[in-house]
Amino acid sequence: MIAQALRYRKQLGGGMRQVGVLAAAGLHALQHHVPDLAEDHRRTRTLREALANAGYTFPLQSPTNILYIHAPHPLALVGALAGEGIYTLPHGSDSIRAVLHRDIGDDALAHAIVCFQKFPGGRA
Repeated sequence: MIAQALRYRKQLGGGMRQVGVLAAAGLHALQHHVPDLAEDHRRTRTLREALANAGYTFPLQSPTNILYIHAPHPLALVGALAGEGIYTLPHGSDSIRAVLHRDIGDDALAHAIVCFQKFPGGRA
């Protein structure tokens, strides 16, 4: 029974060490970076509108700074974008995931839009 309890504790995150460091990072973000989220969300809306105009579709709503983008060949698109310095992740078999954050400014957003437009509708 003890072995099973220890296993459950580990599965639920009870085996994490030094969680205070993670908590401190979260606390710092809450105290100093919440206003940045509004800019991240604005940039995400701008990216979504530009991609929609380039023929992209979106399998999920994107009310935050995370954008899911339909791509017929997600691995090819992820690779092509990475070659342009745009880092995304495949999401399932037919889409990619892009996340905008406080270190992505308007210039980087403009670059991302140009790069995505090289592959209309996600066809890399």
